[in-house]
Amino acid sequence: MKNLILIISFLLSLGIVAQKTQFQRYNVETGRVSYKTETKKETIIKTVVFKNWGETEYIVEKKTTYKGKKKRKIVKERTQITKLENALVYTVDEKEKQILQVKNYGLVLYKNKNLSTEGKRISEFNGGKKVGEETIAGYPCEIWNLKGIITSMYKGVPLRTKVRNKVEIATKAAFDIPITNADVALPDYPIRNVNPWQGTEDTVDYYSTEEGQQEIIEAGENTKEAGENTLKAYEDAKIMEWDAWYKKYQPTKEFEGATKEELRDFYDESRKTIQNRIDDRVQDRINNRINNRINDRINHRSTSPKPRGVRKPRIPKPW
Repeated sequence: MKNLILIISFLLSLGIVAQKTQFQRYNVETGRVSYKTETKKETIIKTVVFKNWGETEYIVEKKTTYKGKKKRKIVKERTQITKLENALVYTVDEKEKQILQVKNYGLVLYKNKNLSTEGKRISEFNGGKKVGEETIAGYPCEIWNLKGIITSMYKGVPLRTKVRNKVEIATKAAFDIPITNADVALPDYPIRNVNPWQGTEDTVDYYSTEEGQQEIIEAGENTKEAGENTLKAYEDAKIMEWDAWYKKYQPTKEFEGATKEELRDFYDESRKTIQNRIDDRVQDRINNRINNRINDRINHRSTSPKPRGVRKPRIPKPW
């Protein structure tokens, strides 16, 4: 739920001019929001503190799991502290007394862009729509629907999010208030970098250079020609016997360096694809026939006059 809300807040933020930060998540500079999520088996209390238009965000989430219909017995209690800052995500591991640092993959791709503007564009592209307005915790919100996820936003900050039957709602909120470094300070634990996106970040940076841009152009030109030839080999594999196909395509540039076994795998996969399509079509026709027969019987029963019932003779019991 926590990750989902972070994604929604990114997607649905409504745009204003970006401030002088690396990125802008919200359209309000600072804020402190308390949330509550209540289900039959758990209660989640979450506090979010942010500054610099959401560039720095500090999240404390306390989750209590219960057993029994009336929540009489506490099964588990957990507190999770997370901080987002400068496209990095810090997660506190209390058990090991350390902080795990991960690069935010989404922010790497949108570095130096206004996330408010980009978020609205991406949301609308994926079918997100504004469906109404309401007031939550004293603040006017726009209600957005993104593929069944209902989110009420105040200047890009989600104050109410509903996913199926699970609702997270702000119980208290305050914006444009003083937020100090102490309010977003992590425990004094060693930080361990577990960034799995370093390769992605380097790749994005490289393709932003002039050399990388030229490589993209050249790769696109080569890919178009190679793609057409490979597609022809793929189609021919469906109608040609193996020996003839191998003799035709083994010397070509597209399969240069490929072993006979690799070519045979390509050939077999191509033929398997067309066979799978045939099997799917046969199964679709069978299913359609079954469904048509069922519908015909239902329609026939609904339109046919009901026969009058014939009373059965009463058979006396043997006593």
